[in-house]
Amino acid sequence: MPEVLAVLTSAITTAKKLKEISDKIKDADLRNLIGDLTLELAEIKTQLADMISENSRLNAKIRDLESVDGDPCPKCRRRTYQLESSHPDPMTGALGGVRRTYECSACGFTESTLLTPD
Repeated sequence: MPEVLAVLTSAITTAKKLKEISDKIKDADLRNLIGDLTLELAEIKTQLADMISENSRLNAKIRDLESVDGDPCPKCRRRTYQLESSHPDPMTGALGGVRRTYECSACGFTESTLLTPD
């Protein structure tokens, strides 16, 4: 009977050690999971900061575009395309045709259009 008691004691001790190891493994797994979540949260915070920065830049660009007078230039797309001159057209002036010249102050592109009465 003492041998059985020794075997039981050994089995109980081994079971306790296995339980401790199991608990440590669960703790380690939980800590690893928390670490992974922390890394993901840091990445999301970085992405959010980038988006906020981009949003600020785009808002500033919108304000700049809205504050400038003029139409977008067909060549450079800046809002510096303005009417430079308007006068009766030499060919159709007697019929009411008007020649308008537009110029972009940013890239120098110019274009002339003929407006005729409806």
